[in-house]
Parts: sequence; structure tokens; C-alpha cells
Amino acid sequence: MGPARVGSFYSYRGYSTLRRVGSIVEADPRRNAPAGAPSAVSGCLLALLASLVVGCAAVTVPAGDDAPERSVGPSQASSSPDEPETVEEAVEDVVAHSGRIIGGPADVEVDLATAFPKPDSILPGAIPKGWFDWKRKVLEEYGVALAVGYQMGYQHISESRTGTHHGLQSWLQIEAGWTALNRDEDFEGSLIVSFDWRTNLSGSPLTALGPVDAGSLWPTDVGFLDLGPSFPIFYWEQWFTKDRFVLRVGKQIAAQAYDFFRFKDGRTAFSGGLFTQHPSIPSPPFGQAVSFKWWPIDGSPLYVFGTLNDMNGDPDRVGFDTFFELHQFFYGVEIGYFWKRGQTDFDHVHLDIFYADERTARTGPGSPNEAGGGFKLLGSKQWGQVVGFGSYTYNTAEGGGFGFTFARHTATAGVAYLKPVGVRGEIGFGATWADPINGDLRDQYGGELYWKMLLTPDLWITPGMQVIVNPSFNPDVDTIFVAQFKFRLFF
Repeated sequence: MGPARVGSFYSYRGYSTLRRVGSIVEADPRRNAPAGAPSAVSGCLLALLASLVVGCAAVTVPAGDDAPERSVGPSQASSSPDEPETVEEAVEDVVAHSGRIIGGPADVEVDLATAFPKPDSILPGAIPKGWFDWKRKVLEEYGVALAVGYQMGYQHISESRTGTHHGLQSWLQIEAGWTALNRDEDFEGSLIVSFDWRTNLSGSPLTALGPVDAGSLWPTDVGFLDLGPSFPIFYWEQWFTKDRFVLRVGKQIAAQAYDFFRFKDGRTAFSGGLFTQHPSIPSPPFGQAVSFKWWPIDGSPLYVFGTLNDMNGDPDRVGFDTFFELHQFFYGVEIGYFWKRGQTDFDHVHLDIFYADERTARTGPGSPNEAGGGFKLLGSKQWGQVVGFGSYTYNTAEGGGFGFTFARHTATAGVAYLKPVGVRGEIGFGATWADPINGDLRDQYGGELYWKMLLTPDLWITPGMQVIVNPSFNPDVDTIFVAQFKFRLFF
């Protein structure tokens, strides 16, 4: 038999991975942990999570492992140093590091696969087990996956041009995926939807706090927009034979899948704009798009990702009119490669090439709006618990879909330390530099330090700080400090 088809987020036929995960579940001593302990997740839930993640990662199971599932006892658990030691590591290994992922760490389908309790938290969790049992039942009976996330972010800047020094925002996400066509078969099709409500509670929206209030060339945050209730994500995902090609059509946001970076989730990791794309690439807003991912070589993690997005999109509108009538697009292609050694240990490199048209829908009065393009190189290298990373971007476009693209040259470099003091998460530090397109503005430098930690099995907290040196739009100030805190509850 040929390779087994594994669905976009739902699967029963990933025998090789499920068999491996099943053995880990049986052998994991934490299965006998007291109720309420961070690691107390039922074997059924873990097996479900494994199947969810296998699908989201779109793994191709080798022909030699395409065999009926069998029960595996503790004595058969993997002891290889290259294999995961816990079921959570197996799941994380597949979803994040297989090379068959579609989007980055904030992609809706990654959320659907990982919105379950995680181990190695500081405190026990509070979300009732019955919620996850219900999610499993809905998934098994109807092929529907669900995820809920609620996050808040706060920032305070030491210097302000406007008198506003802080911002406080909330953000609710309710995400769903329904495998409506050929579930667990070739040519599987799924409908992916996200309800989104981002509200400014006090001060400035965090996306405006940096450029508007601090005078920074890049935003100090790009996720906490003041959007109100909307459905910014609504697309059809169509897989083809042998899991070598997938197509998405509908409302999307390019940043979720384009320009992969393992610490790119602005809800829990870096906040600064140069680590989360918008200022260095003229990223399009939420809107109609067509994107694809293609693995040209069978069994290889080499991939090609492409996207065509409406530059005049709006999360509150369907957007067919601007897509089909104005023909103002963002064009992006990414060629990348993963080197995976096992567990959560991998390296990555990619090249992005992009071009953005001018927009008819201006971001605001006086905001830049010039067509242009460029390229970006990004790479990361891991040594045990330490991950180093760096990027360089050249760009000629001004404004972009969010009005924050001002730089011609940008560079980042940094390091992260994974799972400090045994707590899930990382401590990350990154340095940044940007050269404005406007030659009258000075170069800006900066840095960011954060600690992402798992407080409970379903709650991330991330304290941190940023420093901005020579803010390009605030020439009277040399240094600005940004204190920040955010949390994300997921279930």
C-alpha cells in the first residue's frame, strides 16, 4: 500500500505515529499522577491530541508503517535517544517540527491541534476535564475541531510624543475546523473559521503605541489591534494526493503562514514588530487570498509556500469586490527547509521573495503607500536547549497593509533558552536594527527580552521588556523603555 493519508486536523490512519504515541502513553509514569496535577491528562485525550496534531502537520506515513493499529504495552515503549520520551513531546514533535506544517505557531489549525493541557506548568489547571471530553466527542462524531483562546496585553512606554504612555487590550478567539469532504482520505477538504474580538480597554491600541506615541519605526506589538467582533479567517483548505500539495482559498492573513519563525506567536513570545513581520515586509491585512504549500520531493522537508492576498482586505468585510475589481495584491513566495533531529530539536532556514501593490484603502491620512518588493532571509540553529536565530530583510515598499512598513533594510539576531528551570516555555532575547526608506530619518536600534512560561497547563504568561534606541520618528529622545506583560488562556 502507498503512503497513508493523514487529514488536515483529524485522522485515524496515522498508524506509525499513533502506535509510537500509544506506547509512550502506556509507559509514561505521569499517567498515575494525582487528579488536578499538571500532567494529569487522560490517555484517550492524549491519543486524540496526537491524531489531531498528526493531521495538522500533514505527515506522510511511510509505506512500511501503513499497517493496522495494535496495542503496545509499556515494555515496547521507545528507548531511542532520537524518539520523544513523553506523549507531549511526540505531539509537539509532529506538529511543529516535521516539515509538513502549513502555517506558523499562531496559525488557526495549529491552535486547533494544540488547545489542550500541557505538562511542566508551575501550577495545576482549572479547566474542567469534561470540556476536553466533549471536544473529543464532537471531533469523533462530526469531524469538528474547536479551540478557544483569550489573551490580554499591556505595555507602558517611558517616553511619549502624545502624552499617552500605556495600552491595555483584550483578545478573544473562537476557532473551528470541519472536515467536510473525504475525511481521512485523499482529496480531503476542510472549512476553517475564526471568530475574533480585539478590544482596546485603556490607553492606545498596542499596535499604535510604538509608532504613534513613542515615535518608533516599528510597532512594539502587531497582534493587539482594536478590531471589534469579526470573522477575519474563513477559508476552504483542500489537500491533494500523497500530502504533497495543499491549497487554501478564502479570507486569510498571510502572516500566519508566510515567513515561518518558531518564536513568532505574538500572543505568547516576541511582541516587537521586526520579530513578527509587519514592518519588515509589506504584509497584507485580513482579506481574500489564495495560498498553497508544496513539498516537491517525496519524504523531504523542502517546501515551497506561495500566497496572493488582497491589499485592501478588511476583517469586517467579505472582500470579493476589492479582490476581483481592484487587483491590488501582495505576492509572496517562500522556499524553506527543516533539519529535524528528534523531540523538539530542529533547525530551519528560508528565503522569502515578495511584492506589494499600492492600496486604494489607505491606512490613514498621511500614511505611506508605495508599491515595492524585496526579500528576506531567516534562519535558526538549535544546540540542546539553546536556539540562535537571525534574519535580514531588504524592502522597497512603503506602508503595506497595516501602514507600518517604513524600513529599507532590517536585521534581527537573538537567542532563546528553552524550558528554563524545568518550566515549559522559553526565555528569549533579540536585537534589532532598521534603516528607514526616508533618508531624513535616523537608523533605529532595539532589543527585546521576555520569559514565556506555562503558569497552568492551559495558561501562558509572558513578562518582558523592550528598549528602543534612536526612535526614528522621535528625534528628541535617545532611548525609550517598554515594559510589557501578556497572558494567553487556551482550551
